[in-house]
Amino acid sequence: MSLEHSTTSDGKRFRYRLCWIIVVALVVLVGWLLLPATGEPTWQGKTLRQWMRGHPKDYWPAVQAMGTNAIPFLLSELQHKDSALASMGQEAFRRFLDSSPPWETAQTRRYHARLALQILDTNAVPALLDALFREPFRLQEGHITCEAAYAFGWLASPAAREQVRHYLGKGLEDPDIQKRRNACMAFYAGFRGGDSETHKLVELTRDPEPLVRAAATRGLIMWQTNEVEVVPALAARLDDPQAAVRRLAIEALTGRKTNAIAALVALQAAYRNEHTRASLYDDVDDLFRGNAVLSPQQNQWGIFHAIQSIAPGTPVPGAKP
Repeated sequence: MSLEHSTTSDGKRFRYRLCWIIVVALVVLVGWLLLPATGEPTWQGKTLRQWMRGHPKDYWPAVQAMGTNAIPFLLSELQHKDSALASMGQEAFRRFLDSSPPWETAQTRRYHARLALQILDTNAVPALLDALFREPFRLQEGHITCEAAYAFGWLASPAAREQVRHYLGKGLEDPDIQKRRNACMAFYAGFRGGDSETHKLVELTRDPEPLVRAAATRGLIMWQTNEVEVVPALAARLDDPQAAVRRLAIEALTGRKTNAIAALVALQAAYRNEHTRASLYDDVDDLFRGNAVLSPQQNQWGIFHAIQSIAPGTPVPGAKP
């Protein structure tokens, strides 16, 4: 094949891709513009979504003026997901033009919604709490429980955070399994409480329900405080009958590095014993659904990595170098 023919073919291929990208972008843009804005509040002749396309300092007065009337729309924005066509368009722009698409992605819209809820502060807390406890928590972008939990971490005022802390603390003590689990997951999503909540999470790592034990253990992955109480509780989960709970305890200890030195002996014992434990997935944690990562060999690898993270160079009998 001649150089001239190759160059011509490359040019045609580029033009074809560019045309395809333009068509996809236009379809997505037109579809987005034609979407009905049913229930979307307005202020000074502009919808809330139009206000939120600007800088937060620009739409601050609009959100404050709309008040709680804005909340239903903002909660719907938290749940927004890109359509298959929009996702294809984003991928095309990223791959072929190395740029972001000219329309608002679901990620951007959720980000703006969190900023608006931050502006509403204490006025947004009751609706977010209701959204968190409404249904079983799913660790998934765009799911209302996950997005509500994540939004708690964006609330800035002491009053709003104390309000959330109070109700999450009550959730941790609720007799309903779903509420205990959802409350635990809110702490994994980034909200920080105090010693009281730490103690409750530690207690829930021993809950009789595997769903709750897994969620409490996961909650302690991102919350590295009061390690004198937390590290022994996590070490005890290395002996949990559920593979998912054991795996979460391994991850929680790994992230603590030298702060988890007290768990070193328990980790070494867990490495020796893991092959004797149940390996089938037990459906108690979203992260591991349908994932072979819960096999004894993979869990042993995780334990080895945890030991090296806590005390580099520590020998692990039976481990391959």
